[in-house]
Amino acid sequence: MQDQAASLLQKEKYKRAMYGSPRVDHSQRQAYLLSVVNEYHNMAYKALHSSSDMPTNDLKLRGLTGDANEDFNAKIERDGHLHNFLKIGELVETPADDGRGLKVDPLYKVIREEMKANRGEELAGMVNPAVLKPLYRLQTQKWEGIAEKHLEKIVLTTTDVALRIFGIVSEQFGLTRRAKEQLQARILTFQENGMSTAMAKLRELCEHNRTMALQTTDDAFSTRIYDAKLQRFGLGFGRFRDAHPPQKYMAMLPGDVITKGGLQVSNAFSAWVIVDKDNVSALFEEVHPQGRRSQMATQNIQDEIHDILEAYYMVSYF
Repeated sequence: MQDQAASLLQKEKYKRAMYGSPRVDHSQRQAYLLSVVNEYHNMAYKALHSSSDMPTNDLKLRGLTGDANEDFNAKIERDGHLHNFLKIGELVETPADDGRGLKVDPLYKVIREEMKANRGEELAGMVNPAVLKPLYRLQTQKWEGIAEKHLEKIVLTTTDVALRIFGIVSEQFGLTRRAKEQLQARILTFQENGMSTAMAKLRELCEHNRTMALQTTDDAFSTRIYDAKLQRFGLGFGRFRDAHPPQKYMAMLPGDVITKGGLQVSNAFSAWVIVDKDNVSALFEEVHPQGRRSQMATQNIQDEIHDILEAYYMVSYF
């Protein structure tokens, strides 16, 4: 019994020694708590700004939030739009599932609806640029929900790291259970207040994005528009060449040219696009925004609206 009592006494002495020197007045207790808070602050700062100084990877907050931000960007790019953007060259209209008539791509269906609904004072053959704003608002309506989940993940990750750091500090300073519970409660209060403030700012930002005028100074926007127009221009020339094959012009060449050139002349012609005064209007219909290359007279304009919308969408969330 004496051995057991001595062992318990030794454990109690060790436990009391962990608490440090006696703090008999308020100033000593305050200084002690400040030293705990300062150590916690130093470790939290390292977790954000110099993660390599942290002892384990689950305390390296900067890296953890960086991974979460990359996941968020990928989620917005992959799933953030209400309707998928079509790759240039994909069919806008495909056979319906029941084999009767044609099925219109969902995004192009909305584009057509918004073009009609947002007609203003523009003259015939022109498009009201205001059509882009409701389309952008429609395409980005999923952003707020995705951003809220991302923000919740960031807050929970930050809180988890904060509590882990606090656990290390409390053990280092030998905090009493009461002091530990009270300080931990403060950390959780910061989490609740931070979540509430961040969510309010997020909703304010989303509302601002929904109502503001579309504008950007990002060069990537112009680059995307240029690339899209170039691709569409090339496809237009391809459709024109298919409808007006250059080989038919071989018959107009002098006989000796065909005889001397033979297959070489024929192969060269296959890659050409030949335009004359009789078919220049057909080329116009294929490549110009005002061209009427299908039963839907505004197909080229719809393509242009689609490409502008996609370009602005892609640059607006980075």
